[in-house]
This record gives sequence, C-alpha cells and structure tokens, in this order.
Amino acid sequence: MYRIYLILNRSLLTHLVPQMAHRNIIHWNCQGIQANLNELQIIAHEFNVVIFCLQESLLAPNKQLTFEHNTAYLKFSNTTSDTRPSGGVSILVHNTIPNSPVFLTTTLQAEGTTVTFNQTISICNITGGAVEPALC
Repeated sequence: MYRIYLILNRSLLTHLVPQMAHRNIIHWNCQGIQANLNELQIIAHEFNVVIFCLQESLLAPNKQLTFEHNTAYLKFSNTTSDTRPSGGVSILVHNTIPNSPVFLTTTLQAEGTTVTFNQTISICNITGGAVEPALC
C-alpha cells in the first residue's frame, strides 16, 4: 500500500510516524535540496519514502547532485538578478520503483514521471513559477 503525504514542516512528520508503515510518497517544499540534503536522507530512511515531489529545490543548472538509489527528474530553478536560484521542482523515485519520464510542454516549473506499483500512474510536480523558455 502507498500513501501520499503533503508535508508542510518536519515537525508534522513526528505525528505521522505510526501511520507511515508502508512505502510512502511525500510532497515537500524543501526550500533548497542542497541545504536540506541530510534531512531528505533522514526522512527517506525513517519514513520509507519511495517518491519525493520537491518544490523550491533551488538547484541551478550548473550544480551536479547525485541521489543514491534514486532516479532524479529535475526542473532547474530560475536565477534572480544576483544569480541566486529561486523555485525549481524535482521528483526523486527510488530505484526499486519502475519509472520513466513524462515530457511536459509548459511554461510552468513542472516535472513528470510514470511509476508502476500495482498499476502504472503518472505523477506531476507543478508550481506556478514560470521558467525561462531556454530551460524548458
């Protein structure tokens, strides 16, 4: 059985622990993957997460990150006038879950994948921030 949780903050997870005995899908505004990489790994391990849908990933195209045991679908962030990244969405799928990319045509920051559990489903992670056409 799979359950989907929208996580607003880390403290909410401690209240969900007894309910999270199955493999889980978590949607999280992580406010920066690099800044929260350790937290991401802890959550994945403690809560048996097989899919993360992350918003505000704040990844610039020139940053190389590898996610051990996961396939990463990344829509890179816009950069502000002082070249800091802003926005960005990512989907991380554990390698035990069969998956493939879904190619989305949109000016929104969006990533998609199909995953197969008992059946095949599509997962899209979309945020309202538009991306530069060159990054689509």
